[in-house]
Amino acid sequence: LDHFKIIPLDIPRRLWKIDTQRHGMGGHKYTSSTNESVEIHYKKAARREQGKMNILCTTTKKIMKYGSYKLRCEDFKEWAKQCAKNVNITTGLEVQEVFDDPIGLDFDATIITKAIPEKAKKLVVPEQLGDIFVDVVDKYDLEQSSIPKDFTVILQTPRQKAKYTKRQARYVEHWYNSYPADMDRKGQDPEYIPPIENDGMKELRLATVWNVLESKDEGSCPNATELQDTTYDCINQEFSIEDWYLDVVPNITSTSASLAEQEMKEIMSNPKLGRGMLYYKLFYKYDVLVALAKNNEKKLKYGNVQRIVSQMRSGVPVMVEVRGEVFEDFMAQYNYPCAFQRPEYADLSSVKYWTFEEAVEEMKNPELRRKCQRLGLEIAKDFSPSAIGQKYLRAVGYNGDFEC
Repeated sequence: LDHFKIIPLDIPRRLWKIDTQRHGMGGHKYTSSTNESVEIHYKKAARREQGKMNILCTTTKKIMKYGSYKLRCEDFKEWAKQCAKNVNITTGLEVQEVFDDPIGLDFDATIITKAIPEKAKKLVVPEQLGDIFVDVVDKYDLEQSSIPKDFTVILQTPRQKAKYTKRQARYVEHWYNSYPADMDRKGQDPEYIPPIENDGMKELRLATVWNVLESKDEGSCPNATELQDTTYDCINQEFSIEDWYLDVVPNITSTSASLAEQEMKEIMSNPKLGRGMLYYKLFYKYDVLVALAKNNEKKLKYGNVQRIVSQMRSGVPVMVEVRGEVFEDFMAQYNYPCAFQRPEYADLSSVKYWTFEEAVEEMKNPELRRKCQRLGLEIAKDFSPSAIGQKYLRAVGYNGDFEC
């Protein structure tokens, strides 16, 4: 106790200047002047009392270009502007710069996406940043030892907790991807739900999309050459659909190239539609979408179901390949019937599913397609921006109200 001083009750604010590293407590050294520390403390207390919150969502300059940062920070910020108006989210500040020069910053919580700054590893954390959360997302090689002990990790599934047994954890899934006008519907049914006819179908049209076969992480499409009255398009393209939409659509429908080009221009020029709506337009041309599992062992065990729920949100029935712990957990939770399993992986599962060929035959029944369409839309509501946005804010300590 030689290092400690008894501080008079009339100046308790100096406790915020304590250097826990010096005292051998294994914590962090907070760097700010006593006066600034007092001001920070009072501002945070006032916001907490009012149900307000300032949040920084940051990462490295490289990761800022990734889709995960756009979704988990920039899109999250836009959602909060509409649905959590007492929350102010700041994006675009590079994490190392923030740790190096925090003067003037004032946050109740800081979310770091898929990275740990070097200064944090050295146990130097500015108190201006508030509570620190590390959103692991799909950074499966982010080791527990690199994360300071009083940082909280945000994980996509409880299974990821096995990697971070000595860290506090919160669980926040990805919300679905659709298009801006649909995201604004706050979890309600889509404006358009493709109809499923009772009869008159000459063939069942299936497709797998977002399946980049050159990637070692992607599963190959099942062989459909023996299927009767069925067509299966395995669309092997990059994510930027506007680069290949005109090469694909005229070949799978009777739409002329000129009409497809006009449609694409109108969609891409509308900020409320854009790329997401272009994907949905492609989905609508099929009776069933086939969502395949990935080959990456860590993604099978710790990943997410965003691809599945994003396609379910379109209203087109989705046939899910069940493989790996994440998809098995998803199936067990929702008891979703439109699913299949490849024979080579059947022994790895305690539940038996149809083969691909059997599932395709079953999907020819319009009643089953309607059932999976409705179930898919209900499941997707659990992954809506409002559902996940509220969950995310609660995870980082927000105790205020929501508008949607």
